[in-house]
Amino acid sequence: MNGIQKTLKVGDQLRGVSYSYQIERVLGAGTFGITYKAYAVTQGQKELSGELGSFHAEVTMRATVAIKEFFMRDYNTRNPYTGEVNRVDENSVIANYRRRFHTEAKNLSSLNHPNIIKVMEVFEANGTVYMVMPFIDGSNLDQYVEEHTALEESQVLEYATLLSSALDYMHGRGMLHLDIKPENVMVTKNGKPILVDFGLSQTYNQAGSADRSTKITAVTPGYSPNEQMNQRNFTPTLDIYALAATMYKMLTGVKPPMACTLIEEEDYVDFYNLLRATGTSEQTIKALRKAMSFYPQDRAQTIELFLKSLGRKLPPLMEARTEKLEDLASVGETISSLMQEEEEEQTPSIWARLHLSIWLPLLLGLISFVIVLLVVRGCKPTSEPDAAMPEIPATYGVKDSLIELEYNNQQIAYVYTGIVDAQTKLPNGEGKAQLKGTEYIYEGVFAQGLLPAEGVIKMGDDGVFEGKIKALHADSGKYTAKNGMYFIGEFDNQGQPKRSGQWYNADGSKIKAHSR
Repeated sequence: MNGIQKTLKVGDQLRGVSYSYQIERVLGAGTFGITYKAYAVTQGQKELSGELGSFHAEVTMRATVAIKEFFMRDYNTRNPYTGEVNRVDENSVIANYRRRFHTEAKNLSSLNHPNIIKVMEVFEANGTVYMVMPFIDGSNLDQYVEEHTALEESQVLEYATLLSSALDYMHGRGMLHLDIKPENVMVTKNGKPILVDFGLSQTYNQAGSADRSTKITAVTPGYSPNEQMNQRNFTPTLDIYALAATMYKMLTGVKPPMACTLIEEEDYVDFYNLLRATGTSEQTIKALRKAMSFYPQDRAQTIELFLKSLGRKLPPLMEARTEKLEDLASVGETISSLMQEEEEEQTPSIWARLHLSIWLPLLLGLISFVIVLLVVRGCKPTSEPDAAMPEIPATYGVKDSLIELEYNNQQIAYVYTGIVDAQTKLPNGEGKAQLKGTEYIYEGVFAQGLLPAEGVIKMGDDGVFEGKIKALHADSGKYTAKNGMYFIGEFDNQGQPKRSGQWYNADGSKIKAHSR
């Protein structure tokens, strides 16, 4: 894609609902969007005073803002002359995500908290959607910690209290952030933490079910709890785990261990040692240990209880004033790194130290999650020779070998090689598919996208699963890691190994299984 214009150009104009904007430069780009530094210009009355008198005059006010544009890096293209983003079918994957982006901007604009970034307006232009936010001076928390190596416990507790206030405010309105990490917390020049980037946020009801069917599922290793990939139950414990992990990074200067490595008490030895080496109090260590428990039911269930375990209380809520362009122009605050999106990668050193019996549930959970998205809604195998063709996805696209499917209002894309149906153009026979953006490869017999009863899943350096699949999850079979260790047995309805299964060393000797 080299040489193809992806971003707006310096000087390009955007017309919003309330103001016009001029692009100054690109701040950052991620999978779902591009963030720009821009100027907004408006006319207004201002009193001009001199030694002998004063009068009102029309003046031009210019304010610095941040504008985030919906632009799916791997799918969207742009007309280099007009700046227009390519038009897509309104039933397509991209259109669904674009509507999600617009809805999230609206939801975020309704939040009014001093530690949550404020959306000033959202508008459509150039065939896509834009949201406008204040551009505040500072750096993200990850950069801040790196500059200071680690932070004093008193400062960490103060930041945690303010961020907890923001999360408690959100949870009280049925919304989870789902992407708490140092990169998504801005620290202003005066030391105020502000929660940003709500691209993964989710509204939920009292039963813990998602209120929106279109979800963008992602995890950040070290900060996301193990169950987040499945996203079946939405509770505050998801954000509480991530906030505690963020505190761990602030206290130690080290990225927290992956959730799938922390199951049994002995798995927390390094966790305890590193925190104690920094002089962290036992009360804080105990609170973080509880909040970062593997099982959600073992964690503090509310933000208020989490703060109580830290010996803190929620501060009185003073809602932030509504930002106006004129206020921003007079204050002149800027953030040089607001909303820059960095994609986390798992390092070999982390994977090398994992207990295989611990991270297998995460891997199989991920596989079962992404595979379920490949399945055709309502498609059922039949032995009747004259039976009607199984239902195909309500929305799908085929571009060369790239296949896009929609299943239960979820979307997934993968690169496929193998036999396809001449009518539907969907995988239908022997073949293999690599899930876009991952190393996971599924090999087997496709049936209009339906996962067969048996199959092989190759996970790059992470090993191979082979066996029977039932209800779109691993049912029974063998998982073999790269170093030769393997698990044989049955799995529960969420793809996690049952106690009845067994782990083996490469030489065939039995090892203890940590699965519960």
